[in-house]
Amino acid sequence: PGLAADSQPGALTDPASPPPAPRLGPSVGAARPPQIMQGAALLAAALTGKLEDNGLLAAEQILQGARLDDGTLPAVIAAIAALLAADRPDRAAVWARSLLDDATTRGVPTWQAVLRATCAMVEIRLGNLPAAQAHAEQALSILSPQGWGVPIGAPIAALLLATTAAGKAEEAAACLRMPVPEEMFQTPCGLMYLGARGRYYLSVNRPHAALADFQSCGDRMAAWGIDQPATLPWRTEAAQAYLRMGKDDEARGLVDRQLEMLPPGDRRMRGISLRVLAMTRPLRQRPALLHEAVDLLRDSADRLELARAYVDLSHAHWRLGEHSRARRTAWRAHSLAEQCGAEPLKQAVQPQYGTADADATAGIDDLSAAEHRVAVLAANGY
Repeated sequence: PGLAADSQPGALTDPASPPPAPRLGPSVGAARPPQIMQGAALLAAALTGKLEDNGLLAAEQILQGARLDDGTLPAVIAAIAALLAADRPDRAAVWARSLLDDATTRGVPTWQAVLRATCAMVEIRLGNLPAAQAHAEQALSILSPQGWGVPIGAPIAALLLATTAAGKAEEAAACLRMPVPEEMFQTPCGLMYLGARGRYYLSVNRPHAALADFQSCGDRMAAWGIDQPATLPWRTEAAQAYLRMGKDDEARGLVDRQLEMLPPGDRRMRGISLRVLAMTRPLRQRPALLHEAVDLLRDSADRLELARAYVDLSHAHWRLGEHSRARRTAWRAHSLAEQCGAEPLKQAVQPQYGTADADATAGIDDLSAAEHRVAVLAANGY
C-alpha cells in the first residue's frame, strides 16, 4: 500500500508536482495537505532509494504523532511503507498492528480494510504466511471491489503472494479471477499485483508468463523513475524465470546488475541476489555464495527468504555428495518453512530432512540405560 495509490507515480519523484489526495474508499474525506506532503516526501525517498536515517526518524515521528483519521491515513501508510523499504518490517509490524487495533476499536471499515492490507504485506515480509492470508482476506471482505477502487491491487497482491508461497494453488488462482480496474496498472498497486502474479506463474511452471510480468514491472519502474530493488526486485524475479528456461547467462546478467545497484547496507536484498546468482553458477561454486546469502539473510527479519536460501544450500550440498551437510541444512530449512507456513519449501527438502531424522534416531534403542543418560546429557551440552 502506498500514498496516492490511484495517482500517476511520476508525481512522487517530482517535488514540484504534489500528488492528489488518494481515493481509498467512499468514506474517506478530504485529506490534509501538510500531512499528505510529508508522507509523499517519505514515500518518494523510499521509492527512489534515497531514504536515509533521518527519513526513518521522520517515519517514526509521523506514526508517533498522528491520530488516525481520514487525513492522516495516507501519511501513516506511507510511513509504514518507508519502514518496509528500509528493511524494518519489525517496526512496521508494531505500528501496523497498533493502528489496526485503533481502527477496529473505532469501527471505521475503510481504515480497517486499508490497514489489514498493510498488515498483510508486513506479515509476508516477516514470513508469517497464515497471518498475511487472514489479513488480506479480511481486507477484501470489508470493502467491495467498488469500494476499494484502484488500490484493490494491494490486498489481492498480498493474498496472491501468501497463498502462492503457502502452496495453496487453487486459492492463489482464485485471486487472479478477481476483477481489477485497468487504471490500477498505472499505479504502484499495479506493480504489486504484477509482481505477485509473476510469482504465481513461476510456481505453476509458466516462466514465460512470469517473465512478461516481471519485465512489465521493470518497464513501469524505469518510466516512473523508481527502478530500485527495494521497491520491487524485478531483476532477480526475472532471473528465476530465465533459469527455468535454461537461459543462465541472461539470468546472471540481471542479478549482476541488481547487485551493482544495491547500497552497501542492504543486507536483505544482497542476500536474495546472491541466492539467485548462485543458481547461475557451476555447482561447485554455489555453496560459497549460498553460505554468504544465508549469513546476510540471518540479519534480516525475512524468514521466508532465509528458508529459500537454506533450501538451495541443502540441494547444492546433496548434489555434491556432501550428505551430512545437506541434512543439517535441510533441518534448518524445514524448521523455518514450517514456521512460515511455506509447504512447498518443506516438501523441497523432505527427502534430505527425512534422512536426517532417521539418522538422528538410528541406534537409540540399542543403548543401555546408562549410555542413554550420557547421550542425553551430551546432547544438552554437558
